[in-house]
Amino acid sequence: MSITKSFIPLFVALLASTAMADELHLYDGRHIDQAVVKSESFSKVEYRRKSVTQKVDSKEIRSIVYGRTSPEYKAGLAALAEGNSMAAAQNFIAAAEDEGLPDGIRASAYIECGESLLANNNFAESLEIFTELLSTYPETRHYARALLGKGRAQFFTRQLGDAAATFSELQNDVKTKDLGEVWGLEAEFALLWAKEAQGEAGVLDGYRALRARAREDFPAVANQCSLRMGRVYLGNDEVGQALPLFDEIIESRLTTDSSIVAGAYNGRGRALFWEGRNELKEASEAEERKDLEAATAHLEDALAAFRAARLDFLRVQTMFRGVAREQPESLYWAAQSFLNVASLADDLGLEEEDAERMGRILLKRCAERFPQSDWGSRAAEEI
Repeated sequence: MSITKSFIPLFVALLASTAMADELHLYDGRHIDQAVVKSESFSKVEYRRKSVTQKVDSKEIRSIVYGRTSPEYKAGLAALAEGNSMAAAQNFIAAAEDEGLPDGIRASAYIECGESLLANNNFAESLEIFTELLSTYPETRHYARALLGKGRAQFFTRQLGDAAATFSELQNDVKTKDLGEVWGLEAEFALLWAKEAQGEAGVLDGYRALRARAREDFPAVANQCSLRMGRVYLGNDEVGQALPLFDEIIESRLTTDSSIVAGAYNGRGRALFWEGRNELKEASEAEERKDLEAATAHLEDALAAFRAARLDFLRVQTMFRGVAREQPESLYWAAQSFLNVASLADDLGLEEEDAERMGRILLKRCAERFPQSDWGSRAAEEI
């Protein structure tokens, strides 16, 4: 046998082993390639590289790209990349139940399944998955993510007391299990959100303080605080305070999680819609004073505000379809924006083709697609 012929199988084998190797990506920007993960826990990941067994703290790991998984796991990743949360969940649960896969990969499939279900508004199902993961793999590398996901699933199924208890458990475990600073901040934010949902006082100050602490090193947490602060201000009719917070998130949209950006567009749309309604009130008062010029100016400002709000709500519908949680609200208020634009354009003698029809279509769509949501219920009453 020639040297060349004997070399070919060896070269192919080396390529195959390289393709099946794992990659560990760390928060500090480094990555460890040509590795084979041997074991995982919330404290450390053990891997073999160049025939040497090594360890790294789990809190330093951003992600692991596994070289050898299964067709279902790969299909789940592909569905995630396409924004198809339900298909991702279905494939990941199949991978999680595959006894031929290593425990670390099965645990990763569980966490991806739970988060995909959560993103798709399948809150009860996601709660089951997170609970199963924590029961089956109590020392999983994804422990903090799973506990946070469990609390969020409880939050969205209106089990607010249980959610707060889960977030408190995570906050305590961050210290006792040394899970990493970011998870302590995430738990603190989640607790504030649970308190906000239960109508407790002081959450605005809490968000503001947490935002200041997280802003430099943990912008994702800071942006979540900005979003909730904007919503609290909106609830207090303090639109001037809310708008800059939403604008700040939207300006950083290329480096911010899509769910937060979608929430900011909905928030800004609501603020602009509020401004439109306020301009209508000003127009009515001007009419009572017989100041027709001022009344017309207010009506024109109202029309501009409703048109701008409409664009923000439609952005959520077209650019952030994968953010299921924001869809019912954006659909309902897009419909309201179209209807107000139609009415004002008619009053001002302007052309706004099909605005009334589109408003009615969107109301019906909201009622039919989201019958279990508050926005779907409101739409059904207004069709």
